[in-house]
Amino acid sequence: LSLVREGFDTSQYLVTVVAIVVSLLTLVSMSKIWTGLFWGAVEPEPSSGRSGILRRHRLMSTSTIVLVAGTLVVALSAGPIYDYCEAAAQQLADASRYIEAVMRP
Repeated sequence: LSLVREGFDTSQYLVTVVAIVVSLLTLVSMSKIWTGLFWGAVEPEPSSGRSGILRRHRLMSTSTIVLVAGTLVVALSAGPIYDYCEAAAQQLADASRYIEAVMRP
């Protein structure tokens, strides 16, 4: 969001729109791959009548739920995470506090 906002603020409309379109196309492509890989039909069907080792497996569903939940947590807490990273960057840019802490006896 920061990159898109900065792109529009600096009047780089074409580059920003192209970046958004490419991001959306990548999202669609990855969604199709994800769906086909984790929830698609097994081809060829196993001869033993099983539904396949990786298909409809409890561990696959659990790992998918954990990844989606983690993504939602990061997305919903993006503001605090951004503020924390910005404060860390400011501390890294100002070396005087670090030097003072290291030089203390």
